[in-house]
Amino acid sequence: MGRILKAVFLLLLLAAIGTVIYAYIGNMAPVTSEQRIEVDLTGAKSGG
Repeated sequence: MGRILKAVFLLLLLAAIGTVIYAYIGNMAPVTSEQRIEVDLTGAKSGG
């Protein structure tokens, strides 16, 4: 019976640690930056 309780306690501890790590990593926002790309439309056909 003691082994089962130790195993359950260990699993609960690992689940709690995993939840904390997931919450930390899942809350990270991506780094954003503005990008401008010139597009040359000369010679493009209009109306298909």
